[in-house]
Amino acid sequence: MILKYNMIECSIKKNVLHVIFPESNGDTWNKKHSQFLKDQLNPDIYDNPELCKDVLEVSKRYEGSNQFVGFNFPSSYIRKSEMSLYPYKNKIRYVIAYMKGDTHTIEHEKRHAKFYLDKHYRTSVNRSWKKLQRSHPKRYQSIIKKLKKDGYKKDVFIDEFQAYYPNLIEH
Repeated sequence: MILKYNMIECSIKKNVLHVIFPESNGDTWNKKHSQFLKDQLNPDIYDNPELCKDVLEVSKRYEGSNQFVGFNFPSSYIRKSEMSLYPYKNKIRYVIAYMKGDTHTIEHEKRHAKFYLDKHYRTSVNRSWKKLQRSHPKRYQSIIKKLKKDGYKKDVFIDEFQAYYPNLIEH
């Protein structure tokens, strides 16, 4: 199922709603990300400002008050008042949002969905998190410090760990 607005595209794949924002202006991904962050402060530039505002609001409630170029949250966090997302609530289990063409962010956000939806993968992540905590406490503390600095809620630390450091996950 694909819904296209003039600028924002939504598609459902394997219980995951993908909200795809148009690629921002800039000749490098750093400049495109910078422009995207500015655009988030004024979501009325998009053809569906309610969808943009709802994604930002639900993500903030779930992850914390960070400002990044990708967003993710379980569908259970969608409230009835978030009308642009609410019709999807029973059709999906997870939402990821990212800028079109940003493969790094897309992969990062897909890892969040996998962590939420794949029980075996989540078990591997939890095992790797505990091992890191025991075997490499300084590295563990530096990851915690980074996540706190970036504005993540403590509840999502393990999820963010696996999304940022997939090479540390033992399968």
